[in-house]
Amino acid sequence: MNLHPFFASTLALGSLTAIGLSTAQETADGFSYRIPGRGWMQMAGACNADPEHIDCWKPTGEPDAKLSELINAYFLVNSQQRLEIRYKHRSLMLVTKSMFSNAQGQGNMNFNGLQVDPGGNLNQQGNIGYNGQGEEVTNFYWYYPAESLTSVDVSAMLYSTTVGMQAPLRVDAEVRLQGGRVRITKIEKAPDKDVIPNPYGNANVPKTPHWYVDYELTGEGSEPVTSIYAAALDGDGNQIGRVDGRGNPVVPTPNEGRFNMPQQYYQVAAVNGHRIVLAVNPEKVGFLLITGNSQKKVTFKNVALQPNK
Repeated sequence: MNLHPFFASTLALGSLTAIGLSTAQETADGFSYRIPGRGWMQMAGACNADPEHIDCWKPTGEPDAKLSELINAYFLVNSQQRLEIRYKHRSLMLVTKSMFSNAQGQGNMNFNGLQVDPGGNLNQQGNIGYNGQGEEVTNFYWYYPAESLTSVDVSAMLYSTTVGMQAPLRVDAEVRLQGGRVRITKIEKAPDKDVIPNPYGNANVPKTPHWYVDYELTGEGSEPVTSIYAAALDGDGNQIGRVDGRGNPVVPTPNEGRFNMPQQYYQVAAVNGHRIVLAVNPEKVGFLLITGNSQKKVTFKNVALQPNK
């Protein structure tokens, strides 16, 4: 592969330039998606998997010299990586770029893989950059389309979590999240017949009492919360990580597990639909820590699978 030596050295040192969130804009051609204040992702283009020299092009089919240089540099610096070329198959890479800020006070955001239509899920080859640190990240995925296919629709599922907010454990308590609000509607002890099985199916361990906390979730805004995660905190704001067989919080001893077997563990809080199932007595809970989750499918249509001639 022919590569400018200065570019190779800068890539080896990891000195890729980060672009500020404020500069990210929606593109008129429909190949980028931006969430204000959180970050952006874009369909950068596609590349051929040629062991002599990798050539890349934009989603519109226009040749992209900068992307070609970046991907060639990756394989030059990372000599242990190999081009996954399939014999007698058209072998391409689809490339995305993204930058998400997971700074304290913002929650987390990421996406997990790509899907193509036709084709299904794609395997990731590699990445350049570190996601969630305000740095531009380049990901590339292997794709083996039919020779006759000239374009493809590419989709990614964006996942985000909000900052956790504390809600007192009482009926009508409400907590507001970025993208929605949660209100507790009912608290009751679970009937014995509804108590979930023992951990690991151990029939020798008696079932423990459980409590149901029903809630209403209302999504708001352009990125509404679609589900939640809950954790139980004591009155001092410490997470309750273990309970005894009666639903009382248990504080592990410093030498537990070193000189004696640890006490039986029970899952303290779990979300099932619009219900939080607690293994800890509500009277021992100071607050619930509620975290919102959302997901959104983003599709980039008609991504070119060959460069314009």
